[in-house]
Amino acid sequence: MLVFFSNGIRVNIFAGSKNPVAARPLSCRIKSEFQYLATRAKTRRESLYSEKSGEGNPRRSGAGFARVVGNRVFFCAEGQSVEDVSYQIPAGVSTAQLVIKKSRFVAAVGRAGTRQDAKDFIESVRVLHPAASHNCYAFLACAPGGTDIGFGDDGEVSGTAGRPMLTLLEHSGIGEIAAVVSRYFGGVKLGPGGLLRAYTDSLRAALGELEVKRYVPVRTGYLVFSYAHENSIRVLFEKSGVTITSVERGEDVRFGFAAPVNATGRLEERVASLTRGKSRLVWT
Repeated sequence: MLVFFSNGIRVNIFAGSKNPVAARPLSCRIKSEFQYLATRAKTRRESLYSEKSGEGNPRRSGAGFARVVGNRVFFCAEGQSVEDVSYQIPAGVSTAQLVIKKSRFVAAVGRAGTRQDAKDFIESVRVLHPAASHNCYAFLACAPGGTDIGFGDDGEVSGTAGRPMLTLLEHSGIGEIAAVVSRYFGGVKLGPGGLLRAYTDSLRAALGELEVKRYVPVRTGYLVFSYAHENSIRVLFEKSGVTITSVERGEDVRFGFAAPVNATGRLEERVASLTRGKSRLVWT
């Protein structure tokens, strides 16, 4: 199987493809099949953001469903509940250190909910290790399986540090995570294979010390309703796991809130039923 990436889309080409181009020479098959699959994948991804889909509405996507929330898409496989979009994230920062043939490798792992968070984390580690020969990094600033990823070798032999570190993060099952391994050169060259093992073993040790927690993506909005329903709305929000973020009072009451994405559909129905349609719920 060959794997390509196009505009953040992973495209797999299988040796036994039933595509009509399969009988052509391998080089032509790769080019033609890549273009065909990349175009199909791009079209499918763009359809998730089309105006017809509606932000936050579940849509069919291949063999599963997708729910668009803000600028993220949460996927669920066929047969899996579209409500189950939670995942594990770092609960703090963990570190580990290995000494391999006189070189010292110090790994640090922490949370990175956005690409900027990842950059900030990487820079903070660099500041802690100004004398390090290399500060190699990898990050996954999204849910597991997402495409907002990055890595860097910081002067090490290409492919021996950042890329294998990213692969390890992708297989950890943890989202919104960044990692940096700082190397203090000890005078003995390790070779490409030795470097790869040293960086991944250091990161694996730090991951082994990392505490994680379950994260449920939220969607924000506000609800406008009459004073007569305030107590009932508060009870409903509490039972639904919805957090009230702001309260404004005028002719009516306005609650700003953050709701778990797995509660958005039911929340709309229950609010409408509770207030008999005399309320206004807006997603932001």
